[in-house]
Amino acid sequence: PNGIDIPNQIIDAKKSKKLLFLGRIHPIKGIDILLEGWSLVEAEYPDWSLEIVGPDGYGYLPYLEKLKEELCLKRVRFLKEITGDDKLLKYQTSSIFILPSHSENFGVSVAEALSNAIPCIVSHGAPWENLNTKKAGWWIENKKEEIAVTLRKAFEMEELELNQMGVNGREWMKEEFNWKNIALKMEETYRWI
Repeated sequence: PNGIDIPNQIIDAKKSKKLLFLGRIHPIKGIDILLEGWSLVEAEYPDWSLEIVGPDGYGYLPYLEKLKEELCLKRVRFLKEITGDDKLLKYQTSSIFILPSHSENFGVSVAEALSNAIPCIVSHGAPWENLNTKKAGWWIENKKEEIAVTLRKAFEMEELELNQMGVNGREWMKEEFNWKNIALKMEETYRWI
C-alpha cells in the first residue's frame, strides 16, 4: 500500500470548529458539491467555518469563488497551498477533514489528516470505506444532500467524540500506513518469495 510519514506528536492546541479541505483545486475533487452541501448547513452552525486550501494549477478557483458568491456563503475561505509545518498545523487545528472527490486512487490527504488525529468525511470516489469500521469518520455518497446530513451529524457531536475519532484514525494510520510497518511487510514478502 501507499504509506505516509506519521507526525511524531500532535500539538496540544484547541481545535477550531473548522471543516478543512486540503488538496488540489480541481474539478475532480468535488469542491463544487462541497460548497453546495455546505450551503445547506452554514446558517444552522454559525460557529463552524470551511477552509479550502490548495494550489489552483487548473484555473478552477475563479469558478468556485463565483459559486461561493451565488450561494451567498459567508464562512468559506480559499487559501493558497501550504507545506511543511504550516500544513501540519492546519491539520492539527482543524476539527474535521473532508474530501468529496469523484475519483481517487488513494487520497494521501485523507491519510495525512488521519495521521494528524482528524476525523474525515470522504466520498465513495476514494477507497476509504474503513473510515466507518475504524470509527475514524464517514464514507459517504458524493451528493450535496449526503454531505449536509453528514456535516449535521459531525457538527452536533461532542468535542470528546470527535477527538476520539481522531485518535482512532491516528492509530489506524500507525498500524497500516506507517512506512516502517509497510517496509517490514515488504521484507516478509521478499523472504517468502
